[in-house]
Amino acid sequence: MNIAYWHFRTGESLTLKLYPLTSGGVANGVTGDALAEPDAVNRPGYYVATVTESLTGLYMARILRADAVVAMGLLNLEGTGTYILGNGLNSLAGLPVTLSSAGLAQLAASATITLSVPTLQNGHLSLSLIRGDSYLAEHGRAIEFSRETFPDLDGEEEVTLTARMLDAPDSEEPPTFTLSGSIVVAEGVKVVRFEPTSAQSSAWTPGRYEFDVEIEFADGNTATFVGPNATLRVLADVTQNGS
Repeated sequence: MNIAYWHFRTGESLTLKLYPLTSGGVANGVTGDALAEPDAVNRPGYYVATVTESLTGLYMARILRADAVVAMGLLNLEGTGTYILGNGLNSLAGLPVTLSSAGLAQLAASATITLSVPTLQNGHLSLSLIRGDSYLAEHGRAIEFSRETFPDLDGEEEVTLTARMLDAPDSEEPPTFTLSGSIVVAEGVKVVRFEPTSAQSSAWTPGRYEFDVEIEFADGNTATFVGPNATLRVLADVTQNGS
């Protein structure tokens, strides 16, 4: 089977790792499979990995550049075929698709749309956040973080992202914002998700922020899931006069 993915950059060395949701490590070999661009000239950013293992059922797919996760999502594998991993495409269908020439042309025409979700990459959020935009899972835009080296969860813990502006003048109190999140995958490769609405992001001050993600357990103790020293950037939207 083939796993295809639209990446926001061309010419990079990417790796695909598939994890079963029940238990066990990487299902497609110890080191995963390399993702390559079949036609970087006409379809820049369109990567494909060939998986030789016979896999069926739900898998968590992780796309890595070196050791940094640049995208992830659930795949429902049901045999041979080509599966698309990307915002909305697989989560809506979850089934193999046959890529005809016309279908590939349609995908190539939409390649300027970023399909990867914002996630941590080399200590930075991979995509800038735009003030006034929503980041909802139903739109394929949720902010997600994954971590394997973290205690298993029961799924009911409180998840909080706290961000503090780095570029504020010393004479002023730095702007901050917080988000409440949810646990998507509680065991194995743990995944947490944040879905800020347009109303929430409209209150953010544009600039560069340091942030962390904390998990609060039922007994009141907390542990850091992401951070410290992780950063993100908020951009102004022109409809809000760039202020």
